[in-house]
Amino acid sequence: MKRFFDVVSFPIATILNMPTRPSVGFVEKLHPIFTITEGNDIIKYECVSLETLWRAKTLLTKEPDTIEWIDSFGKGELLYDIGANVGMYSIYAASKGINVIAFEPESQNYAQLNRNIFLNQFQNHVTGLCLALGKSNAIDFLYLSAFTVGGAVNNLGSSVDYNHQPMDSAFKQGALSISLDDLIEKYNLPAPSHIKIDVDGLESDIIHGAAKTISHPNLKSVLVELNDDLPEDAKVVRIFKENGFVLKGKYHAPMFDHTEFKNIYNYIFMKPPQ
Repeated sequence: MKRFFDVVSFPIATILNMPTRPSVGFVEKLHPIFTITEGNDIIKYECVSLETLWRAKTLLTKEPDTIEWIDSFGKGELLYDIGANVGMYSIYAASKGINVIAFEPESQNYAQLNRNIFLNQFQNHVTGLCLALGKSNAIDFLYLSAFTVGGAVNNLGSSVDYNHQPMDSAFKQGALSISLDDLIEKYNLPAPSHIKIDVDGLESDIIHGAAKTISHPNLKSVLVELNDDLPEDAKVVRIFKENGFVLKGKYHAPMFDHTEFKNIYNYIFMKPPQ
């Protein structure tokens, strides 16, 4: 299937979607560009694998709650996209006038994230950082479920999946991990207005390394993917409530109801206006 996609789909898609801007012409000639038009917004994603094509085609339907959440932001606000993958939601947010710091430690996804930033000329709105966030600072290994662009279910520190069950990793990649609190304090990053966390099972570690960030008055909302089968994820809900956040709701698209991801939801926490 992948060979068919490379040999047939890529050339056809490229021919049907020729570049219009010289600054990105070379990139567009190499791989097909999936274009999404929503109102006056036009965004593009370079598709270099089946995974990246699927992500682009399902952007508005896979997590409609995430899209609605981003649409509620004010222009100029700052989103931390933790586990940005190839930048699907970072690019979407930037198209709405949102500033984004996108964190993605996986090497191929980080490269593709930057290609998508370049493709849309959003370098003044999106900054990609090749960092893993966690509860402590360390040089560690990122265990990949598959060595492919757009892949997910990667884990920092051990070869386990999103259920914390052993998995056969395809590759282990060196990665630098830092807590969110230390990153902001030591490198003077601006405090976020909103945080999105989607890291396939390590969400609780990131939350435990972000106590000061969560209590910061700038933070208005957090969307975090949580697994209802993990006791440590239940503790995350309590942490947000203890910090004055209200659970707006938990969501996932109906397409996941009868899959292995049926117990995984996007939890959206909002801080009530003072």
